[in-house]
Amino acid sequence: MKSFITPQLRNEDAPVLYHYCSALAFHSIVTSQRMRFSDINLMNDYLEFHWGYGRFIEAINEIKTHVSEAFYVQIDQIISRLQLHTHPLLACFSESGDVLSQWRAYASDGAGFVLVFAAKYC
Repeated sequence: MKSFITPQLRNEDAPVLYHYCSALAFHSIVTSQRMRFSDINLMNDYLEFHWGYGRFIEAINEIKTHVSEAFYVQIDQIISRLQLHTHPLLACFSESGDVLSQWRAYASDGAGFVLVFAAKYC
């Protein structure tokens, strides 16, 4: 059986990750040497919120012939309840360092910056 708990990104797939940001965010990250995560409910791309649940559905589809329906219904119920009691925070990275849509959406319409991180440390 294929493992359904696999990393979305492996170090060998993308040795570096890029974080597009405004000049203000760049200054804050560089001077504080810290990155602030954002409230997932306030992201400008609603699909970012649903991405994790999509991964859950993919995982269920991979294992559904090996487990009972009751198992994944119970897991779905647990996840649904957790959404009411958790406050997910995240930071977004890209595998590509020069994507026009990323510059426009996250780096002040091209006036911002892109930070490069070694993937093995993220």
